[in-house]
Order: sequence, then structure tokens, then C-alpha cells
Amino acid sequence: MSATLVGKLRDRLGHARVEDFDPDRMLVRTRAYGIGSETFAPTQYATVPVNVEHGPEPVGAVDHLELRETDSSLWVVATLFDLDVTEPRETFLSAELEPGDDGVMLAGIALTRSPALVGAWPARILPGVMREARGCGWQTMEERALLDRALAATRQRTRSKPVLIHRHRTHATRADDATPGGRPPGRMHYSQPYPGILSVR
Repeated sequence: MSATLVGKLRDRLGHARVEDFDPDRMLVRTRAYGIGSETFAPTQYATVPVNVEHGPEPVGAVDHLELRETDSSLWVVATLFDLDVTEPRETFLSAELEPGDDGVMLAGIALTRSPALVGAWPARILPGVMREARGCGWQTMEERALLDRALAATRQRTRSKPVLIHRHRTHATRADDATPGGRPPGRMHYSQPYPGILSVR
């Protein structure tokens, strides 16, 4: 069953935290780092696969990347295949990154329930391919507009051409209007850096 993924991949700060177990010293090491949305290369790979929990098998591919100029958030639209969208779940996006000549390259995106990104937002999985997802009635007005822009961009690109990060300026005045999926419950705020960021303890 095909589905369409819509989600916020990165914010302006891109703070993340990863814990690794050291079996020799019996310690859990915490790495904290920040890779913000503005550090990504404007031209990405032609194929950016989507997987589940960083597994080896792709379940989809990225169609559209969009950088919001109002808040510097990076959004993704992808087509998924062989994925059950009827099972209720809260899914987040985890970027798999590589260094590039012009900035950070997106090697893949994992669907995960335990993201390293601080303050990660749940992604949305809509039934059907992009054109079908746009008219399914499950999406918000802003998600529909994002899908329209993604459809227009993909019509101009073949699968052999690289995925570009399109810059978009929204005109909404409220944070919940400017964000696909609406705002989460509670007060909105940017995540603050962890103490000792970029250090290992």
C-alpha cells in the first residue's frame, strides 16, 4: 500500500542527543551536537531512501525538500510503499547525514519512535501517493499547500536528477497556521542546548 510522508526534518538549531553504551567501561556515553537546517547542501542526492529504524531495507524515497524562510525549518515529502498506515503510531523522522562539498548531505531518512533530535515533531503518514494524499481529507490546509508545491516540483524533476531544497516563505502570522499538522499541545519554544554540548562524558 502506497502512502505519503509529510514531516519536519530539522529546525534552525538541530540539537540532537545520542547515548552509546561502552561495554569496556560499563558506562553510557552521551553525545550532544547541533546540525541545523541551514547547514544542508541546496542540492541533494537524486535518491534519498526512507527506512524504518535505520534498517537496511528502503520503504520509500524522498520527493520534495522545503526550507521555510520564516523559521528556517526543513520539511520533507516522501512516497512510501509497502507500509501499513492503518496502525496507530507516533512516528518521528531521523536524518542519516553525510558531509558534502557544499554542506550536509541527506543519505537517508529513518522512521523511528525514538529520535535523537531534541524537540522532534511527529510526522504525518497520509494514505495514497501524493496526488491521492492531497485529496484524502486527512490533511490540514497547510499540508495540502505543501503537497501542491511538492507535486509541482516533482513534475519538473526526473528520478535521475538531484533533489533540490526549495526555499519557501510563508505569510502566516500565527505559529500554528505556519506549521503543517498544527501546533502540539502546550507552549511552543525552541529547544535549549544541553550543558556540555559537543562534548563526550
